[in-house]
Amino acid sequence: MQNKSANIYQRLNAVRRNVGYLQKDKSVGQYMVITHDMVTAAVREPFINHAVIVVPSLVSSKVSATMNDKFIRYEGLYRIAFVNAENPDDSVEFDVESHALDHGDKAPGKALSYAVKYAILKVLSIETGEDEESRVELVPEVVTRKQAETLKELVSKTGSNAERFLEYEKTADFFSIPAHK
Repeated sequence: MQNKSANIYQRLNAVRRNVGYLQKDKSVGQYMVITHDMVTAAVREPFINHAVIVVPSLVSSKVSATMNDKFIRYEGLYRIAFVNAENPDDSVEFDVESHALDHGDKAPGKALSYAVKYAILKVLSIETGEDEESRVELVPEVVTRKQAETLKELVSKTGSNAERFLEYEKTADFFSIPAHK
């Protein structure tokens, strides 16, 4: 449970400590996406434990017809507030623009879900990716072949010693690591 005197930034930082990497969980056409439900499930308990509430509100919206009037395009500007539940005057908010296409009445809800999802992802700096292996880490094992070649060239041009240049004793075979896909 969060310290009752913690401000909203301290509370959000505490939530960040409790939520890590989230893997994209749904295929939409040729893209992988992370769903609103996955993000909500990941942050629900930490938000409750640290007394943070997410309050979205509509600032403005616009509806237009597209594709032979078969779909509507909904554009919404939302103000997303992260509120300290123990002191509602303590909050941080920002605006998120969101768009959605739908052939029925679901476009406004889709746009709202998108805005809230991305506000949470960005405020908490939550990493997402298609799979765990595609994540970029600051370790030699995930350096691409091109990056390794560039580093090797730089080391060679500067006359540096590769091991000392990298300051990492386990990287003696760094330049022979195969490229990652």
